[in-house]
Amino acid sequence: MKYKLSFSLFLLVSLTVFAQEDEQDSNPLQTTRQSFGDYRGLNMTVGFVNPKTRTEGSAYYYENWDSEAIIYLKEQGRYKVENANINLYDNTLETLYNDNNVFTFNTDELLQFAIDGKIFRPLVQDGELKLFELFFNKGITVYKHYSISYTKSSPNPMINRRTNKYMRSERFYVDINGSLEKLKLTNRAFSKLFATDALSADDIKAFIESKDLSLKEENQLKEILEFIAQQP
Repeated sequence: MKYKLSFSLFLLVSLTVFAQEDEQDSNPLQTTRQSFGDYRGLNMTVGFVNPKTRTEGSAYYYENWDSEAIIYLKEQGRYKVENANINLYDNTLETLYNDNNVFTFNTDELLQFAIDGKIFRPLVQDGELKLFELFFNKGITVYKHYSISYTKSSPNPMINRRTNKYMRSERFYVDINGSLEKLKLTNRAFSKLFATDALSADDIKAFIESKDLSLKEENQLKEILEFIAQQP
């Protein structure tokens, strides 16, 4: 009898655990969504409240919400918002108000926004609307996209994963006639992509190697792009 009771209790706990896992998997940001109406006259979309969770890393661009953003909307013009942050997981601009309430702007209604001297634009990539940071724009337009991968926690003791975890990765894209093409950050592939009649792939590769530059260092990548953009 004791054995049967223990087995039933184990089954009940197991079902509860897996139900919790399913709920977390369908809502990886662990948010409770609700409508808050307009934000300073802007009726863009809904907001949500973030409950506290044990999480490593962040889905947000900034660790805090101290930044101001200038947003440019398709229909409503230019606005300045305070306490802004970028949700890299959902590709949305958000602003904090009333301490713990978050207003989410509809990315589809944005032309672009500027935050801390950086410009972000919504662009379509692989059939999805995503936010891209303008990385370089001098004859050549290069964007940076931040991708967030998420591993959910599990109360199941057999899995032994006690916290959620966000991991950030970055990729660069060049705008070629309105289409985004991912940059391969190897000297050969990069040089071949930007070769022109006036500047060969060998010329670009020679410049990179002569200055011992790395495509994986952002300042050095910009130096290489400057060299290419200055050529006739």
